[in-house]
Amino acid sequence: MSFRFITYDEVRVAAEKLSAAGTSLSAQNLRVELGGRGSNSTILKHLAQWREQQPDPTDPGTVGIAEHLLQLLAKEVGRLAAERTAVLEASLRDTRGSVNELITESERLQEEAVQHEGELQHVQQLNAQQAGVERELRSQLKDALEQLADARGRAELARQESSLTGERLAGSEQRCARLDAAATSAAEEIQSLREGLNAALADAAAARSDARAVTVELASKSEVEKASADTLKQLQETQRQLEGARERLSALEAEKGGLNTRVSELKEALARSEAHVHALVQGVLAGAPGAESVAPDKKTARAGK
Repeated sequence: MSFRFITYDEVRVAAEKLSAAGTSLSAQNLRVELGGRGSNSTILKHLAQWREQQPDPTDPGTVGIAEHLLQLLAKEVGRLAAERTAVLEASLRDTRGSVNELITESERLQEEAVQHEGELQHVQQLNAQQAGVERELRSQLKDALEQLADARGRAELARQESSLTGERLAGSEQRCARLDAAATSAAEEIQSLREGLNAALADAAAARSDARAVTVELASKSEVEKASADTLKQLQETQRQLEGARERLSALEAEKGGLNTRVSELKEALARSEAHVHALVQGVLAGAPGAESVAPDKKTARAGK
């Protein structure tokens, strides 16, 4: 298929195309241009025919036309060169002006760069100072948070101590109430014993009267003495019970006095604890932890025991 018949016109068109492109007119180049068709001998035959039909370069008419064309071309080239030179000179002047402006701008930018470099160093110094201040503030904040946590711990401890003191005070008050009840019961018992003593005395008086009556009626003295002895024993027993009740009442009153003193001490300790808790809370709310926690005094310590 690659050696099929190739016409003269196909070879002419390919030769003109290669000649216009400045490519060598060889059989191989023409064959490539023709898409690989035709034999070398056919292509060379048509190429020779095409060359015979081309004008002779040595023909005087052709030479005159060529010289005229060259003159016109030279004038056009000179005109274009002059125009191009003028354009280039104007462009060069503009470029020089731009270069001068760029140089001026560069010098200005360099001065600004020097100025900005000084400002940058100043800003860096400020940043370094700010970083130091920030570190210091962070350290102070950390210390403040630690102090705040410590104050909260002390406040919680004081609250617990206040709660414990309140519980102890409530227990003491309950015990005082029980002692009051016991004292009231003892007083009632003493009153009952007094009434019993009075009754016994009345019985004794009645017994003496009866004894005297019996003495008149009875002949035996021993029975009278026995009745008197029994009555005396009853009186003595009633007297001992009365003394015991009095002693218990005195002990209860003394214990009540001690409990009242302890209740007073616990109330004072509770008031101090509440004041201390209030001061700690105010310090926490103000953002400035208070001073060192005040230790409970000796009275509070004794009350806590």
